[in-house]
Amino acid sequence: MTIAPVKVILAAHSGFGKTGASASLAGMGLGLRVLDIDNGSDILFNLLTQADSPYVIANAKVGERLESVVKLAERRKSTGGKLSIVRAEVWSKASALIEKWIDPSTGKDFGSITEWTTDHVLIVGSFTRLAESALRYIQGLNGRLNQHPYQSDYGDAQQLLRSFLEIITSPDVGCNVVLECHIEGVEQSDGTFQDFPRAVGKALSPVIGTYFNTLLEIKKSGQGSAMKRVIRTVPTGSLGVKNTAPHKVPSEYELHDGLAQYFQAVRGV
Repeated sequence: MTIAPVKVILAAHSGFGKTGASASLAGMGLGLRVLDIDNGSDILFNLLTQADSPYVIANAKVGERLESVVKLAERRKSTGGKLSIVRAEVWSKASALIEKWIDPSTGKDFGSITEWTTDHVLIVGSFTRLAESALRYIQGLNGRLNQHPYQSDYGDAQQLLRSFLEIITSPDVGCNVVLECHIEGVEQSDGTFQDFPRAVGKALSPVIGTYFNTLLEIKKSGQGSAMKRVIRTVPTGSLGVKNTAPHKVPSEYELHDGLAQYFQAVRGV
């Protein structure tokens, strides 16, 4: 039986557990390859290597499934007591990485993401930070790095980001994808606010979800000592939560194993 890749947007406010949620995918045997722009992958490493972690207790070798983590950050310098970016490099490095994924810490060549399979997961942490890097890249090309962006800078950055979304959701990319996104409220023409995955500018955020058939949200459920974080598969607010198998999946999953359970349900294995 051919297994189709699962490609999801995982949206949440900061600190709700987007990155750590992917640990359960390693627990089900998938190889994680992480583009870390938020500098948040340490939680994944800890969850998959610490002896008292439930994932390690269940499988002592689960840490081997964290196959590659590439951390990207702009280089900054202090000038007159103010930090500024020396050169906008994150976007170009991230773009090169999906063409040919070479882990800079190990030198291992994982090839292009078009060569990966459904045994692998591309994790982008996060698209929101990647969007900011695209804007800085455009500003750098236009000689406006460390300055306030022009309106045209936003438009050019959004075109880059659309291309990125088209690539990772393309049928030519056969691996699973988890696109982590922060949430932003965008004012509508009638004065109300609608939640969307955050990018840069106002035009792109409302259409990010159209590239994916699945948009899951991490939310808080319950109050006080009974409060917990869950992964929602159906909308409970103004974010356009959706899933590909409404008759196969419950409305919410526990955070610690929710992504794995969702993957298993929609893959049918």
